[in-house]
Amino acid sequence: MNLATGRAGVTMIRDSSGGFRRMFRQVLYHSRATREMSAEDLRDLLTEARDLNQTHGVTGLLFYIERHFIQCIEGTQADIGQLVDNILADGRNTAFSVLFNRDVPARAFPDWSMGYRAFAVDDLRNEPGFHNIRTAADLDALATAGNVAFDLMRSFYTANAGRSF
Repeated sequence: MNLATGRAGVTMIRDSSGGFRRMFRQVLYHSRATREMSAEDLRDLLTEARDLNQTHGVTGLLFYIERHFIQCIEGTQADIGQLVDNILADGRNTAFSVLFNRDVPARAFPDWSMGYRAFAVDDLRNEPGFHNIRTAADLDALATAGNVAFDLMRSFYTANAGRSF
């Protein structure tokens, strides 16, 4: 596999035909809110994120579950690197933990500049894939299982494709 990094941090991979195809950086992380976020706080956060993401071609999905953020972001290596730096510097969250940071050939959430869903732990029992989440402490276990969290997010995206969140 031959990799090349082009302008603006775009990673290209040589395919079997000898040509290059674009790769995207995909980061899944978990963090905790430093305080309880009101509906208005979350709306403000989403408005800011969506505006910046549209400007920079970033897509993704954010879950907010009782002071836990689980987010997948995807875009160019340079844009995602800058976004991660911004998130780390943002005083609204702490205990930032990367579950995975990888190059992928296609976006998982191509239609959403930032999809979003807030859950209460009690509501998770009715959501596919979340049946084992009984308390907020169970989210810590989910936060260490990157592929499980990602699969849940993809299921949510697939079930809601074409809708705006």
